[in-house]
Amino acid sequence: MVPMEPYAVLVSYLQECNKKSYDSYRKHNRDSIVDSLSPSFDSQDLDSTWSRNFLKEAERLVNKNT
Repeated sequence: MVPMEPYAVLVSYLQECNKKSYDSYRKHNRDSIVDSLSPSFDSQDLDSTWSRNFLKEAERLVNKNT
């Protein structure tokens, strides 16, 4: 089985999970997020980058469903 790309994992989580939270997403998908990092990635930006991705995609899905 080929692992999903982290952004695809995020989209899947938001579409399928009933109780959505960034903390839950991060806990359940930590390995996928970490594996996606390039060697030059600044670890201090990790949380802000993925929280921004989470909120952006959640907003897109809400707008799509309204």
